[in-house]
Amino acid sequence: MKQTPNFKISWLIQHKLLALTHFHSDITQNDIQGVITQANQLLVSVNKTFHLLIDNRQAPMSKLFTLEDLQKVNPMFKQPLLHWVVVVKPNHLTLGLEDTSIQSSDDVELKNVVTVLDGIDFLESRQAIDRSMIEDRFFFPRVEIT
Repeated sequence: MKQTPNFKISWLIQHKLLALTHFHSDITQNDIQGVITQANQLLVSVNKTFHLLIDNRQAPMSKLFTLEDLQKVNPMFKQPLLHWVVVVKPNHLTLGLEDTSIQSSDDVELKNVVTVLDGIDFLESRQAIDRSMIEDRFFFPRVEIT
């Protein structure tokens, strides 16, 4: 019996804002591999700067990952057209002052936020996106993007 993937990854704004979310905290190696595979498929046709919004509210992480950590694990985070990586922290973790500062590596920048809407607000404040262009306002579980 094939297990239903515990993730969703898609363009919120076509070729501009890629989003990832998990439905529950039981994230398997198959889920991680599925995210990487689907992300690579979605990025094939990208030819301009894009951003990534990761919803880790359900992720069973013991700490927040740095941009350096992410770039070591997944080459997607070194993609030359990637600019902002905005990560919504796991529900069970708190953000310390050091966690909220922007991390940079070459042209990629990472920002940790508390909520999905904080992430959208942040990207909009940096003129990275226009929220009115978001195609699926209910992409993230229990969140409506307004």
